[in-house]
Amino acid sequence: MFRHCMPIAGLLLALPALAASLSDGLHAAQAHFAQGDASSALEAYRSLQVDYPDAEEVLFGIGCAQYMQGAGGAAGEEAAAAFAQARETFGRLLAAEDKALRAHAAFNHANCTARQAKMVPAGENYKEAVAALRGAVGAYEGVLREFPGHPQAARNLDHVRLQLKELLQNPPENQEDEDSEDDKPPAMLSIFGIPGTEIPGATARKST
Repeated sequence: MFRHCMPIAGLLLALPALAASLSDGLHAAQAHFAQGDASSALEAYRSLQVDYPDAEEVLFGIGCAQYMQGAGGAAGEEAAAAFAQARETFGRLLAAEDKALRAHAAFNHANCTARQAKMVPAGENYKEAVAALRGAVGAYEGVLREFPGHPQAARNLDHVRLQLKELLQNPPENQEDEDSEDDKPPAMLSIFGIPGTEIPGATARKST
């Protein structure tokens, strides 16, 4: 099962002591998350950002609210825009000073990449869908290179690898026809053609 965005609540427990007013503001905004109200949470974080423009914790909360808007049943274009905004926000935290915040931001950044990839309709844009899933695989691999042993990233990596493998093994019928034409070598060179495969070398594990 694809694990969603690492929430701000988990981050607050991992960070050093914050200024009382900032901590109170973060917890107040987090209360909106607990109620499933992404819009109010985003508004609360935006307001808090006025007083704490450089607070990375506030920026992280904004990213979580944007992600929640995308995952909360918004229409296709609205969800895609929300995930794109969240990805950009988390991207600004990939060099955060605090290691725990940096790890959470990297994981959530990869989650946004994966959610964007899952929105590409394979039946209409097969090659784009394959490229998007490969991008998601690369994103989770990047998280694990920087933060080895990250359990949620490892599970999500297995999930998107499996999705990519299944998509490559079961392309739409119209795509099979296109690929067979595109992949034909010139007749005079056909005897030297070497069969190839798009199946990635990495294998995926199915959860039991």
